[in-house]
Amino acid sequence: LKWFFASQGLNSAFAMITFGSSVFVLFLADLGLDKARIGFMLSLFPFAGLIAPFISGAVSRFGLKRSYLAGYGTRKFVMLFMLAAPWVLERYGVGVLFAYAASVILVFALLRATAETAYYPWNREFIPDAIRGRVGGTGSVIAGMCTVAAMLISSLVLRSGTGFGRYQLLIGGACIMG
Repeated sequence: LKWFFASQGLNSAFAMITFGSSVFVLFLADLGLDKARIGFMLSLFPFAGLIAPFISGAVSRFGLKRSYLAGYGTRKFVMLFMLAAPWVLERYGVGVLFAYAASVILVFALLRATAETAYYPWNREFIPDAIRGRVGGTGSVIAGMCTVAAMLISSLVLRSGTGFGRYQLLIGGACIMG
């Protein structure tokens, strides 16, 4: 369970810095994307979850643990492609940047949905029923504390710098941590 709690905390920090908070929205806005395009990219996360009923059989055959680790592990490397977004903007403009960023986010969201399809049934295997509530509560507290720490650090980094480098530092650091 120690690994589970560590995973909960680090994944919460990763999520807050990379795609689950205003840091990501500010990054996209600073890249020059308008609200509609940012909204479209953020909508890819819940819509990617719609693949769960269609892939659950394949996920079960491949293995719940293996599917979870492959999906969650690979998505960190996919998010690293967002570090190249300023270069794509400079070289090709906002239109290509939108297609590039949306593609990265779509692949990331599909990997996340695949991993979560595997995670929930796998979770029932490694957390005994008798302590599931306490483990969930403890994991939520740890995740909450890590989220607060991640947002404080993100605020300090964003306040202390200018340009895209500060976002790249946050995203790169979050991917390493995740």
